[in-house]
Amino acid sequence: MAGQGPAVQLGEAEGVIDFIIKRAKQIQSRDFVGDPDKSGNGIRIEELAPLFFGAPDSGHHMNRIRYKMRDEFRKAKITFRCRGSYYEFNLDPSINIDISAERKAKRKKIIKKKTSTKFDEEFIAPPWFSDLLDTLEYGDKPILVGPQGCGKSRALEEAFAHLGRDIFRIALGEYRDPADLIGTKEIVDVDGVSTTKLVGGPLTEAMEKGCGVIMDELDICPPALLAALNKIMERGVEMVLPTEKGVVKFRPHENTLIAATANTWGYGDDTGMFAGSQMQNRASWDRLRPKMECNYDYAIERRLVASYLPVKVVEALYSEDPAPNKRGIIRKIREAIQDRNNPLEDTLGLRSIIWFAQRWQIFGWHKGMHYILNDFREENREPIAKIITDRFGKNFAPSRNDYDKNGPNYIPNMMPSLVTSGFGN
Repeated sequence: MAGQGPAVQLGEAEGVIDFIIKRAKQIQSRDFVGDPDKSGNGIRIEELAPLFFGAPDSGHHMNRIRYKMRDEFRKAKITFRCRGSYYEFNLDPSINIDISAERKAKRKKIIKKKTSTKFDEEFIAPPWFSDLLDTLEYGDKPILVGPQGCGKSRALEEAFAHLGRDIFRIALGEYRDPADLIGTKEIVDVDGVSTTKLVGGPLTEAMEKGCGVIMDELDICPPALLAALNKIMERGVEMVLPTEKGVVKFRPHENTLIAATANTWGYGDDTGMFAGSQMQNRASWDRLRPKMECNYDYAIERRLVASYLPVKVVEALYSEDPAPNKRGIIRKIREAIQDRNNPLEDTLGLRSIIWFAQRWQIFGWHKGMHYILNDFREENREPIAKIITDRFGKNFAPSRNDYDKNGPNYIPNMMPSLVTSGFGN
């Protein structure tokens, strides 16, 4: 075909591929994305042209890469995209460029910074946080799955902040129509004249700006809505949008990052703990990778509450001692919830514990624990109260601002209150 340039000669393809792999080692990334004149790491055609034999005519050699080297790139497991004056490349993970050492050093510096958002509570990176940063930088769309209050959304917000992205959090359970997310034609008044205009949705706005998008509670999203977003989950895919000027193609900004959270694995939930969770379309769920399992991290929780609570109280909540009368309350309650033989179908999230710790000086032990108990199902409050009293015994002394120890909500005497409330014997 005319205009495609001459055939690639022996040694030329090898030289280009070797150049790309060496550059990948230099920049410590398998992805070459974005205009190099605008802080991207794409490769200019002027850098590749001299690798071909003969006069380094940029336009001439661009066509040789574009048309003549497709098979060579495919065999080398390198994908490429022409962006006019530069090329974007992606190297398959099987290509050994050994970026782990420098990447780990970089990660240590990032994680040492701790909190990058405006949250009041300190962020302590979980063990999997480095993997989360890696997968986002690679352009994947991870989904964090785990119980409520274990830090999924917070970790994503910190990751996006570390990577320099503005953050859009979208609760997909609030939407039923894809147009509400992507945008739709609406009749608006312009200087007294009714005009049809495209009104963009939050997802379109975020992707135009190159933001970090957190799709929260994905397992509550209607499956049909999630399926309608399948194209957005594909890397480099253009969207077709109806506008006031007709149908136009929309390509998300190259800096856009997308991640999601869920309490379940997309198969629904029959325990009642995550009401509203739905069986999700597997074609949609399959587009979210990797699926990272998150759970409560006692070491992180302990450090978070330590700034609010006396040392003895922290120990009472989180002690690892296996003896029943010494083991931490939080551990014992969660172990009872997870007991395979007789589980308490309930949850104890970090939000409740942080609330208790922050209000320690206001409520103290017994009143605070009373409100913690009210977070649980009624049928579980009595056995959980027993876990607490078994840990402390009858000599569990009240702390400042507690209820009077003879009052109905003093934990060792809580049984009458539970019975009066209609549960317990």
